[in-house]
Amino acid sequence: MFVQFYSHFKIFKKSFCFQGLLACNTNKLLVTPTPPDVKNVVTVNGDKPGTPTTLNVGSTNIEIEVTSEDGSNKQVCCFVFLTYCDIIISFL
Repeated sequence: MFVQFYSHFKIFKKSFCFQGLLACNTNKLLVTPTPPDVKNVVTVNGDKPGTPTTLNVGSTNIEIEVTSEDGSNKQVCCFVFLTYCDIIISFL
């Protein structure tokens, strides 16, 4: 599967968002982030990394949260995936 990311922008100091396009026949996505320190706590939509995320038709938000071991620092990265289908119209 090919995932295309575009439009990286900063929402506020500790949060970043990305957008990606997926083919409409994609129904699940496996997100496995790697934290900068193995002691960091990482969640994907509140679950452990490696849990498949079911994609909605249209738009799906996936939030990755990384928290320092002592809980003093937290960073959130959100991904918005849009599913699309190519439509071919032909006239006879």
